[in-house]
Amino acid sequence: MTTIIINERTKAGKTLFELAKILSVKSKGVIINIDDLQLSADKEAKKIKKAEKKKMIMELSKEVNRSMHQKLIEQYNLHNDSNYR
Repeated sequence: MTTIIINERTKAGKTLFELAKILSVKSKGVIINIDDLQLSADKEAKKIKKAEKKKMIMELSKEVNRSMHQKLIEQYNLHNDSNYR
């Protein structure tokens, strides 16, 4: 018995996995066992990626808010200064 680990995200991995599925249907010598550990690792990786994306969006949002606040203050000060001259 041989175990082959396939990265299904690559073109070669997808091709090999499809070939293995075809062979498992036609032949009794090939058995496909999708590892639950790999599935849970993929889910965990997606959660981490999503959390990182949310963090990046929050940082960008804070930066935009600071920038807008600063511009508003500048406009306010410019307007007030012109009224007193």
